[in-house]
Amino acid sequence: MAHFSIVKPAVEIDGHEACEVEKILVVANDKILDANGEEQESLGQAFLGSLGIAVSAQCVQTSYHGNFRGSYASVGGYYIPDLDKFIPPRPSDEATLDETGAWNDPGAEEEEPLL
Repeated sequence: MAHFSIVKPAVEIDGHEACEVEKILVVANDKILDANGEEQESLGQAFLGSLGIAVSAQCVQTSYHGNFRGSYASVGGYYIPDLDKFIPPRPSDEATLDETGAWNDPGAEEEEPLL
């Protein structure tokens, strides 16, 4: 099964364009295979568009196993187009997004090492 995230229009977060993930949809693999049997994101986008669910600009494929685009998309998380990756939701109001798409949270407590 292929997974696609439906994202909201982009907003700016710490110098990055960021699209909040609204929902995750599952599409049968046969809907995204081209004539050579290769997966094509555009075919999944077109399929979802034909159902009236999304337009391709709002629909981004995500990997359940995190094989591409950083990690699996999560509702409330973000897709960062310039980095072509998904990131989790902002952990706190103080957290900032660095150039790699990682959250830096100055208010987060450091975990004690396990002995």
